Amino acid sequence: MTNPLNKVIYNLESRLERAEDVDQALRLTDRILEAYSRLPERQKLWGLEETAEYLGLKPDTIRKFCSQQKIPHIKLGSRCRFEPGRIKKWVISREIKAHRAWR
Repeated sequence: MTNPLNKVIYNLESRLERAEDVDQALRLTDRILEAYSRLPERQKLWGLEETAEYLGLKPDTIRKFCSQQKIPHIKLGSRCRFEPGRIKKWVISREIKAHRAWR
């Protein structure tokens, strides 16, 4: 079941994209950060930068993977967000096993 805070965050991020001035943008940013802080730890989402850092890649590479649907992600407005647990499982699923033991 999806946490209702995710919808609140999505709506706030959409409003932030349409903010008319800096003060409004700052107020919305504060509300988004406050909503994120109330999410349970397992439901916090990573942005491009956190995901890129975890994987040792550049944010542009992660953005490209999103557009090519090569990495599991959640689209919130125009932004890609990532569930840490799914990214970790995705990395494990990409492991290539050795066919022969090293001699």
